[in-house]
Amino acid sequence: MKTVNLLSQHLSRMAFPASRGWLRAVIVPNQIGVYMLLRHGKPFYVGRSDQCVLARLLNHEKLAHANHFIWHRCHTRETAYHTEAFWYDQLAPSGLLVNKMHPAKPDGHLDGCPFCAIQPEHVAHILPNWDEKIPGKEEPEILVPSA
Repeated sequence: MKTVNLLSQHLSRMAFPASRGWLRAVIVPNQIGVYMLLRHGKPFYVGRSDQCVLARLLNHEKLAHANHFIWHRCHTRETAYHTEAFWYDQLAPSGLLVNKMHPAKPDGHLDGCPFCAIQPEHVAHILPNWDEKIPGKEEPEILVPSA
């Protein structure tokens, strides 16, 4: 039986069951990219691979704790770093992530995280209520297919 691998930017933004079979079915080997592991529809780990997302996830120590995964293909290590850093900086304040350290820069990358430089005092005059929850507006929920 011939194996068919799918690669689609649309598929890379969907949540798939966190199993080795699904990983192999939707992620082409040797792709640089980022991933998010979900448990009960909530993200609990974000990461990246600067060489092969598939290999990283197949050997990931947290995969057994995940119900679903999301991944995104990146064309460069720098884009993967920036995407992972953005996801991390957006999700870390929620307390849901088990990664407690900010993503490391790729080898040879000298610039710091562009998202960590944004401090409340820098945007307070533009968006005075930027860090307050809007009454009646719920946080977006990640929808995952039911089994």
